[in-house]
Amino acid sequence: MRKPAKKAADAVTTLKAAIYIRVSTQYQVDRASLPVQREELINYAKYALDITDSIIEDEAQVVLHIYDLYESVKSLTTVAKSLNEKGVRSRTGKPWNPTTVRTMLTNPFYAGTYRYNYRDESSKSFTVKDKDEWVLVLDHHPAIVTPERQEIIAVMLQSKQRGWAGAGMTYQRKNIHIFAGLLKCGCCGYTMIASPDRERSDGWRPSVYKCSRQRRFGDCDNKYVSDVTLGPFALNFIANLIRASNSFGKSTSIETLEKKLLRGDMFSQVDHIERPGLEELYTHLRSGFDPLAFETRTVDAAESGAALQERDLLLSEKRRLERALNRLKSLFLYGEEAMAEKDYLVERKQLMDALEVKDARLEELEAEVASSITMSDEEFMAKASYFILSQQLQDKRFVDYEKFIRKIDPQIVKDFLNSVVTNFCIINGLTASILFKNGLEVQFSYKTQE
Repeated sequence: MRKPAKKAADAVTTLKAAIYIRVSTQYQVDRASLPVQREELINYAKYALDITDSIIEDEAQVVLHIYDLYESVKSLTTVAKSLNEKGVRSRTGKPWNPTTVRTMLTNPFYAGTYRYNYRDESSKSFTVKDKDEWVLVLDHHPAIVTPERQEIIAVMLQSKQRGWAGAGMTYQRKNIHIFAGLLKCGCCGYTMIASPDRERSDGWRPSVYKCSRQRRFGDCDNKYVSDVTLGPFALNFIANLIRASNSFGKSTSIETLEKKLLRGDMFSQVDHIERPGLEELYTHLRSGFDPLAFETRTVDAAESGAALQERDLLLSEKRRLERALNRLKSLFLYGEEAMAEKDYLVERKQLMDALEVKDARLEELEAEVASSITMSDEEFMAKASYFILSQQLQDKRFVDYEKFIRKIDPQIVKDFLNSVVTNFCIINGLTASILFKNGLEVQFSYKTQE
């Protein structure tokens, strides 16, 4: 008679085999895909076997921290630098870089989806297959982040590409959702998702923004908002704020400041600005504080340039070692004079060790470059956008949003808003509040509709 422990061990072995058979038969599409999914298979097996340990829990906390941090700073480089400074390591134990952070943010596995047959590794470097070839199993395992949150992150990442579809491709200006990632539902707190509205007769196609919870669960009653109403409100309020700041004097009263901020037909429904935010703004202006101050860090060009030169040299040496490794393999397999396997293995190990040293140094340089080039492309564009937009808004007493957006690259407007605003809170299609990057929040009270 078998002992209970032996029976339990046999049951676990049987379940492990069942898991492997299920995955390899139901989802196996090409042989190259199975090794790629090794970690996902291990995670699924642990889930199916109800195996939990502190490592998995720690990884989940890292994932959540990365999502929280990116939603706050909206910069892959800044997230990678923060993780490395805190001593957080990736699963491989290597330092973080923008690419590994992006992978973490876009991998559907963390949202409970099992993705299969999405990479082709038939060549030396893998390529991503067409989406219609992927196998996606939704709600496959417990999610660390919600699919809605990952979708929002995807929109934010896409918006940072400044309209470029890829290397060598043409700059795209269509369907740039200017307020994407900046709108918060005032009813449930969820982020509002952007989608293109119908094209107008004159060719303009604004965006509309709906609560992501309403879209997913249907239990939020908040109304959508459109660029048609939000754009004029946002830009004219910021323009009024810039002009009010420039003309502010010792004799300016808080009532006069409020009138200047609400000047324009787009504010006709606003009854007043809530006192706490208005008083805070008034105090700041009296002290000479710029309400839209935008600062960015400097670039250590010498340090980053030296690191880039060393990286180029290492890449050249790495390619040389890879060619030597291929020649050694060909000589061993196809050379006219037989090469002893022992000699082949010794020389191969030497080359592999040398390659490993180069790869390790390249990883270090990536982290150094990411930390030394503190003004990323995203920050540079934000600063340039701030300058361009602030100058143009100061020159206009009234901003005709539709005409304005046709004359300027929409991405510049988007980058400008991301540089000065944390979020707009939307309730029933109206802007309830604007939270600026400096922590100042302006709340609007609307007239009662009769």
